[in-house]
Amino acid sequence: MANAVGYYNFKKVTDLLKNLANYHMQIQGYGIGDINQLIYLTEERLKIENTEQNYAPYYPLMYTIPQGAKTDGRQTTYDFDILIMDIMNTKNWDNEVDAWSDTLDILKDVIAQLRYSLDSCYCSWDVDFPIQMTPFSESFDDYVAGWSARISLRIPDAIDRCIAPYEDFPPCDNNQDTPN
Repeated sequence: MANAVGYYNFKKVTDLLKNLANYHMQIQGYGIGDINQLIYLTEERLKIENTEQNYAPYYPLMYTIPQGAKTDGRQTTYDFDILIMDIMNTKNWDNEVDAWSDTLDILKDVIAQLRYSLDSCYCSWDVDFPIQMTPFSESFDDYVAGWSARISLRIPDAIDRCIAPYEDFPPCDNNQDTPN
């Protein structure tokens, strides 16, 4: 089920986001899901699958929260909240500014890779700008600090009735009244 520019369904888009996290040298964990699953559902730790053991995450962590999708018939726009976070020093909070600084740089790296990647998987994607980035601190069960951004990815993905898995419809008789 491919169109002229390639086939991207939701699963492929989220797998490519996971790959993006894996190839970043500072990101040590990745997860996707609802905000309530953040600390408890980390798919990868230290670039290793973590779906069966479900160990606590390593940081910095990239967490992706799907926020919806829409189509105009020619492309699909996927909205994601992407959070980049690092663990806080709970003894005296002395690394908060460092955590904000480092995680903002990582978030901008992720945005740059999505926008300017030369990889063929990402080159037809586009990112809607401007992107609002918001800091957070002392959040979630692990007391993390970092940044979140709502990112809209526009991906060429024309809708196509010809490839939809439908059986043939019966002929329509417009002259016959339909039963009430």
